[in-house]
Amino acid sequence: KLNKTIFVYLTHIFIDMKHSPLLTALAALLLLFTACKNNNQTNLTIPKDAAFVFHVNPSSLSSKLSWEVIKASAWFKESYEKSGDAYAQKLMDNPDSSGIDTQKDFAFFMQRRGTGGYGVFEGSVKNAAAFETLCKTMVKESSPEKSGDWNLLTADQRTVIAWNDSRFAVITDFPVTSMNPMEKAQGENTRFSADSLKLFVKEVMTVSGSNSLFEDDRFAGLLKEGGDMHIWVNSGAMYSDLSGMLSMMKIGNLLSGNVSATTLTFDEGKISMSTRNYMGKEMMDMLKKWESKKVDAAVLNRIPSNDVIGAMAANVDPQ
Repeated sequence: KLNKTIFVYLTHIFIDMKHSPLLTALAALLLLFTACKNNNQTNLTIPKDAAFVFHVNPSSLSSKLSWEVIKASAWFKESYEKSGDAYAQKLMDNPDSSGIDTQKDFAFFMQRRGTGGYGVFEGSVKNAAAFETLCKTMVKESSPEKSGDWNLLTADQRTVIAWNDSRFAVITDFPVTSMNPMEKAQGENTRFSADSLKLFVKEVMTVSGSNSLFEDDRFAGLLKEGGDMHIWVNSGAMYSDLSGMLSMMKIGNLLSGNVSATTLTFDEGKISMSTRNYMGKEMMDMLKKWESKKVDAAVLNRIPSNDVIGAMAANVDPQ
């Protein structure tokens, strides 16, 4: 099955990163996140200016690939036998022992922060004590610290795990390559340390109201479409650094408000993708002023007919 092959591939990517029994168990947990049923009630918080969002619909995927099917596969059995770690095998036998609520949705999003950025993977906690055990097993070099309602554990200087009784988030420094030539000339992008990430994760996990992406009708409509996975790309937020010296070219204005919303569905032998593109006012005004036209067939006829891998043609005003 195509979808099974994809999950096998994802798992082996994680396993091959480091030959660690615990990592093998975490890879199995990643599959669980996309395989368990839920009631379609999200417990997520995503800032409205997130540049990229990847959302998984466990309810839909579970109808196509169950955890029992995963456990029965040869690669899973081989990983289980080679793990040699009692705790890792416990997680693989019963992923609920991780303390993670596998009945709720999961999401990863990336957000820019000045000349830097960070990524957040979040979900729900069902058993805070069990989740703390998972975190302490993963990170033995440091101990959790209390900060208000949150427990914070520094995995390394670029990664922090945060959780409370109902939710968890893993935040990591996520440098974004600058599109601004001036910033590139000044050197490397900003890198955020664990101390900064601790502040950021509490901010994003308490986002609500008009600051939440769920208040955007376009994003809410995307989730209502069903499907197995959803991808949201906010071009204006992604390339916000194109303002400044390039403001005279209005590049930042053209990208403001531009969003793509994609739904992916895995079916027998194929992947279906549906995408909606939303344009901001400046972009819409430009497209209306300079409408594209059909490409002249005479132009296409000049393309060699042999050994052409691909071709793209457009008829637009040079202005």
